[in-house]
Amino acid sequence: MADAVVEYILSQCVAIFTKLRCKKTDRMITVANIHALFGEYKKMDITVMQIAAAVRELTKLNGPDNQPYVLCGDFNQYIDMPGYHVAQNGTLTENEKESLRVYPKVTVEKEEMNVVDIVPECFQHSASDITSSYREILGEEPKMTYNGHCDPSGALDFICFFNGARHWVVFGFRK
Repeated sequence: MADAVVEYILSQCVAIFTKLRCKKTDRMITVANIHALFGEYKKMDITVMQIAAAVRELTKLNGPDNQPYVLCGDFNQYIDMPGYHVAQNGTLTENEKESLRVYPKVTVEKEEMNVVDIVPECFQHSASDITSSYREILGEEPKMTYNGHCDPSGALDFICFFNGARHWVVFGFRK
């Protein structure tokens, strides 16, 4: 990958991954918590890549044994944004790809290109059976899931579960 691409995509992202074992049943669950790049949405393409990478890494860490796993955290995405869609569906629509082409281009072999076109595989994952815990429990995504650091018109923080983890995920939700 060209140095310009690497330099562009290197941004802060915190993701913590762990495997937990239930003492009672000896069953395992893999959990990841992500804090994706915000930056006032100036690099939405990078945020989407971080979310897709977190899902890929989570499924890789989970391994072939098909144990349940959970992804939670601050996605910095509203439900109509590409990062939310890629987390839920594993890929972007053509319209979402086009919306990411407005972000800065990088020069690769003297040609200006968008990251979504240079490394399209970084904007997808192959996990399946992804469900929002909020939608499963409340019947919809929450109106707000953060506290005062930005526009309170929608949810930015999500909890998704996979591979039957709905039997593991128990939270206290407030509407």
